[in-house]
Amino acid sequence: MADIRKREGATGVRYQVRYARPGRGHGFKTFTRRRDAQHFVESLSTHKHLDSKIKTVPDAVDKWLDICEHEGRDGRPPVSLAVLKLYRGRAKIIKDYRWDKSLQELTQPDLVHFRSWLLRGRSRDQSRKVLSSLHSVFIEMMNRAEIDRDPAAGIRIQAEAPSIEIPNHDEVGRILKAADQLATDSHAQIRAAWKRYRPMIYLGVASGMRPQEYVALPRRDVLATGIRVSQAMDRSGKIAAPKSRAGHRVIDVGPETIEMIREYMGDKGDDDALVFGTETGRPIQLPPFRASAWSPVMRRAGLMVEDEKTGKQRPRYTPYALRHFFASRLLQESGDIKYVQSQMGHARASLTFDTYGHLLPAKDDTRGAVTRGIIGSLKS
Repeated sequence: MADIRKREGATGVRYQVRYARPGRGHGFKTFTRRRDAQHFVESLSTHKHLDSKIKTVPDAVDKWLDICEHEGRDGRPPVSLAVLKLYRGRAKIIKDYRWDKSLQELTQPDLVHFRSWLLRGRSRDQSRKVLSSLHSVFIEMMNRAEIDRDPAAGIRIQAEAPSIEIPNHDEVGRILKAADQLATDSHAQIRAAWKRYRPMIYLGVASGMRPQEYVALPRRDVLATGIRVSQAMDRSGKIAAPKSRAGHRVIDVGPETIEMIREYMGDKGDDDALVFGTETGRPIQLPPFRASAWSPVMRRAGLMVEDEKTGKQRPRYTPYALRHFFASRLLQESGDIKYVQSQMGHARASLTFDTYGHLLPAKDDTRGAVTRGIIGSLKS
C-alpha cells in the first residue's frame, strides 16, 4: 500500500510517497508536485500486476525493432529495409538518453524531461519523429502486457508548418502543354520517351500521387474512374506497401488521364506489371526520372530558375509540387479537409490542415467532380 504525505519545510512544500517494497520494508520518494507523486503511486499499482520480462527502455526498443523487422506491428507487414534503417537511427537516439527508471516505473514527467532533452540537442522535426517512435514502442509493450499504460500519452511535439511552393493554375497548364509538345517532338527518340513520361506528368497533376507511388503503379490499380494506391517505391528503390494504412486508397481521377494511361499500357499485360516500368519490368528510379523527364518539361515550360549556390539553371519546382497543386485545388474548390486527407493518403487530418489549411475556403463540397475535372480545366 502506498500513501502520499505533505511535508512543509525551509525549501517549501514537498510530497513524500511511502510505498511497500516486498521483503525490504518501505521505500520513500519525494516530489515537488502532488500530481507527480500521484503519477508515481499509479505506476506502482499498475505494474505490480504484470509479469514483465522487459525491464528497461533500451530492451523495449530492441524488442520493438525486432517486431518491426520480423513480425510487423499490430498485424501490419514487416517494414522495409529502408524504413528499418530509419527506425534504427531513432532507436539509437532513444537509447543514448540516460533512463534512470525501469520501463514500468516511467511517468509522464519522465517523458517531458526526455522531450526537453531531444529539443535541446536536435531539430524539432527529428525530435518529433523520435518521440513518435518511442510512443510506438510503449504501445507495443502495452499490447504485450509488459506495461499497463503509455507514459508518453499526451506528450507531443507540434510539427512546424511546412514551407511549400505551389505552382499556380497557369504554370501547371504550361507544364501539361510542354508535355504535349515533347510527346509530338520531331526527334523520334524524344517522342518515344515522352510516350511514357506524358501520362506520368498528367497523373501527377490529376491524382496528387507521390512520385514514388506513380512509378510503382501496377496495371491492376488503373480503375475505370480512378487510381488505387496499393504499393510504392521505398527509399532503397524497391517496391513495397505504402508506409501507412492511409497510404492505401482510391483516388478519383478524370477520364482524360485514365484514357491516356490505358492507351499507353494497352490491353495486354500481366495485372501485376508496372504501368510505367522499364523494359526489364523494374520501376523507374526517381533521380533518372527527374533528369530525363522533369527537367526537360520544366525547361520547355519556361519554369527554370538560377540556383543561388551553383549559379546553374534548375527547375523552379520539384515533381512533388504537382501533389501540392492537386491538394490546393481540392481545398479551394471543395473545402473538405477529410476528403482531401483521404485523397492525399495522409494518416491524420491535422497533417492535411497544417500543410494546406491556409488555402481552405468556405465553399460548397463538389468533391469527386472537382477531382475528376482538374485536367479538363487546365486544358480548356
